[in-house]
Parts: sequence; C-alpha cells; structure tokens
Amino acid sequence: MDDVCSECGTRVIPMADGRCPSCMRPFVGKEFDPIAERVALEKRRRQAESASTAKRAAGNKQVRWGVLLIVVGLGATAFSYMAADTPAGGGKVIVFYGAVLVGILQVFRGLSR
Repeated sequence: MDDVCSECGTRVIPMADGRCPSCMRPFVGKEFDPIAERVALEKRRRQAESASTAKRAAGNKQVRWGVLLIVVGLGATAFSYMAADTPAGGGKVIVFYGAVLVGILQVFRGLSR
C-alpha cells in the first residue's frame, strides 16, 4: 500500500527500517488521498499557468516597446531627411539606426518569451 511521506510529500512505500526512500527521514506517513492529490496537482497547474501568462505579458510588452523604438527611429530619420532636403536645411541627414537596431532586438527578445 502506498503512503504519502509527511516530510517530503512523496507517495512512497516505506523502507523496511521505517524510513522514507525519497528523503531518508523517519517515515511518518498518512494514507494516500486521491482527492487531495488531485487538488494539489490542480494548484500546481494553476501556478504554472499564471507564471506562463506573466512571462507572455512581459514578452508582449517588450515587443510593443521594440516596435515603438523602430517607429521613432524611422520617423526621426525621415524627419532629418526632409529637413536636410529643404534649402535652409544644410544637407546633413542624421540616421537614427541605434533606435531601430535596439527596437529590432527588443522585438526578437519579446517574441522569444
């Protein structure tokens, strides 16, 4: 008959010397309760789902910030190009490639989560 070790919570058959084979502590067990086991499994599953949801939300946030950086970098570059194209602009174009590259990196990091 399987019992549950009160020390480590593992479902085991006690060793002959009265110790739990999992944690090697003196076995003080209780009868296996399938309902309690199902409740514990459901609780662990919900915790894993909530951690997964939080990770996904953080990834989505990184993607949004990355897209924002790309748009700002491209917009600033376009504005710089238009300003340089005017007669009073002086002809110098500033390319904001740093913002675009960091934005691309953020998008990939967010998608990998």
